[in-house]
Amino acid sequence: MTAKPTPGYFPLLDGLRAVAVAGVLLSHFSPTVASQVDVGGLGVQLFFVLSGFLITGLLLDARGRIDEGTGSIRAEWKLFLVRRTLRIFPLYYGVLVLGFIFNVEHVRIAAPWLFTYSYNFRIWLAGGWPDRLLAHFWSLAVEEQFYLLWPWLVLCTPRRALPWVMLGFLPVALAFRFACNLGEFGPPLGQVVLLPACWDLLAAGGLMALARHRGWTASPSAGKLLKIVFIVGLCGLALGIWLHADKIGPSPIGRLRYTFDALCFAVLIHACANDRIPMLRWILGCPVLVYLGRISYGIYVFHNFMHYYGPGLSRRLIGIRYFSHEWEHVAWLSSCTLAAAALSYHFYERPWLNLKRRWSLPAPGAIAVPMPAPSRKVST
Repeated sequence: MTAKPTPGYFPLLDGLRAVAVAGVLLSHFSPTVASQVDVGGLGVQLFFVLSGFLITGLLLDARGRIDEGTGSIRAEWKLFLVRRTLRIFPLYYGVLVLGFIFNVEHVRIAAPWLFTYSYNFRIWLAGGWPDRLLAHFWSLAVEEQFYLLWPWLVLCTPRRALPWVMLGFLPVALAFRFACNLGEFGPPLGQVVLLPACWDLLAAGGLMALARHRGWTASPSAGKLLKIVFIVGLCGLALGIWLHADKIGPSPIGRLRYTFDALCFAVLIHACANDRIPMLRWILGCPVLVYLGRISYGIYVFHNFMHYYGPGLSRRLIGIRYFSHEWEHVAWLSSCTLAAAALSYHFYERPWLNLKRRWSLPAPGAIAVPMPAPSRKVST
């Protein structure tokens, strides 16, 4: 088997993570921004496409080892889940345990949904957002459900059928959102928070990883096609924003926009992974953005809690609970979030991440994985 480039660590993708999480912070901390553009929704969609790209790349490496006889489905699946668990579970469950210790009512009430990564179903069944404190955990539930299902598809689907199966998730997701909008699957909010509604975002990233892995993106004709896809996706994204179609309502553009976003973001991720566009390197390669992207998981987990605890902290420190100007309040809540995420990453998450070395990839032999960046740190 010929060695193909697969996702490893790409600094520009950490820069993209920083941009995505910044959109979430702006959307949740600034009522003015939230009323104009759903930058938070766009940020979450970008996270999903990134996840599909990186996770599929790791699984395709595993699939290569299986095809070469140096790995087995069971061993690769176990390796994948253990490494994902060490990255995701410690912070997530640590926050939930703290919620119980400090008797946070929201956590106690929603505990069965939170501890089983099914909080998106609670939101769907409620037909709305039960509480502000935990609302963002729906996307973490979708991610975990994706982690449980996607490895079987990538590791077990016949090689020739895999691209078509991944491609099929795009119309499936679109059809599911239309059906949810018509009330065929309960409350319409299912078109946002349920895994089938996000399949096109996740699968678009997966398709881009597969195309890179098999060398399909290297030809000039593929480059032209990717430009067309990016332009079409960008136009659809812009149209959806202009029409405010991201809101839950009858507009069919709102159902289509996720797919346009998925295409646009997938090509953008491919460009960042290639690292051949100076402007992207200059913007997304900024050390500050790369660092913020590295701690973006903690930023996302902690940010909603700052609505409750940020004002109390400011009252103790400077004697005022709320600032007179909105952007002062946004800056304060953002600073608290970044501080919490940085402390968590360096003093709590990194010891867990270091345990991943005990579950490292098999010794090279079946597949060589060329990295476009000098760093060997894992970004997933």
